[in-house]
Amino acid sequence: MTTGAARSGAGAIATLAALALAWGCNWSFMKLVFAEFPVWGFRGFSGVIAGAAVLGVAALQTGRVVPDGVAAWRWLAIAGILNVTIWQVTTAYGVQLLGSGHAAVLAFTMPLWSGLIGWAALGERISLRFALALAMAMAGVALLSFRGGGFAADDLPGIAFMFAAAIGWALGTLYAKRGRPALPMLATTGWQLVLGSLPIVAIWPLIEPVQWPEASLGAWGAAAYVTGIALIVGYISWFRLVEILPTHIASLSSIAVPATAMVTGALMLGEAFGPREIVALGLMLGALALVLVLPALLQRRTTAPE
Repeated sequence: MTTGAARSGAGAIATLAALALAWGCNWSFMKLVFAEFPVWGFRGFSGVIAGAAVLGVAALQTGRVVPDGVAAWRWLAIAGILNVTIWQVTTAYGVQLLGSGHAAVLAFTMPLWSGLIGWAALGERISLRFALALAMAMAGVALLSFRGGGFAADDLPGIAFMFAAAIGWALGTLYAKRGRPALPMLATTGWQLVLGSLPIVAIWPLIEPVQWPEASLGAWGAAAYVTGIALIVGYISWFRLVEILPTHIASLSSIAVPATAMVTGALMLGEAFGPREIVALGLMLGALALVLVLPALLQRRTTAPE
C-alpha cells in the first residue's frame, strides 16, 4: 500500500469513528430535544430541512437529483415512510420513555429483525450464526429490562416503540433491495428524508398544537445538533464512507453507535452504566458483529485472490 493510500484509508477510518461518535451522541441530544420540543413538529421540519440540504449536496456533486417516472416516485415515497416516517416518530417517543443508551441499543436490533422478516415472509434460511446472534440480542434486551430484582414493566411501551422503529427500518432495508431508482445514493436518501417527513408535517396539527416552541437555549442547541450534525452531516458522511470503505469496516459504525450512546448517556444525562449495562451491551454488540461484520469478513476471505 502506498503512503498516499494508507493516509487516505486512515482518514476514512478516522471519519468513520467521528461519524459513530456523532450518531452515538445524537441519542442523548434527542433526549434533551424532546423534553421541550413537540415530537411531530420537530421531526417533520427537521427532516424536511435535512432532506433539502442532502439533495442540495447531491445536486452539486452529480447534478442528478430528479426521479424519472411514477415508479421512481412511488419507490421513494414507500421507502421514505418505512425508513423515515416510522423511524422518526417511534424513536422520538421511545427515547423519552427509556434511557437514551437503552433506546439506541434496541433501535440497532434492525439487522436481526431483517433476518426474521426474511425468514417469515421470504422463506430465507436462518443460520446457526444468526440464531446465536438473536439469542444474544434477546438476552441483552432482557438484562437491560430487569431492575431491582424484577422486570421493569414501565419499560414495555418504550421497548415497543424502539422495536417498531427497528422493524420499520428492517422493512425499509428489505424493500430497498428491489427496484431502486437510477439515482445517486445521496439523492435517494435526500428524497426519502423529504418525502418521509412530509406525512409527519401533515399529521402534526392533528396530534399537537401548531405553535412556536418555548424551548431553552440548551434545547435549541440540541435541536441544531440533531438536525445539522446527526442528519445532514451524518448522512452525507455515511454515504461517502460506504463508497470508499469495505462493507465489514463500514458496518462497524452500526456497532459503535449504541456503545457510544450508552457511554454518552451516562456522561451527559447521568444514566446508569454499571455491570448490568456493560454485559447487556456486550451481548448486543456481539450479536451485531455476528450478523454484520463476520459474514463480510468470511466473504472477503473466500473471494480474495490466491
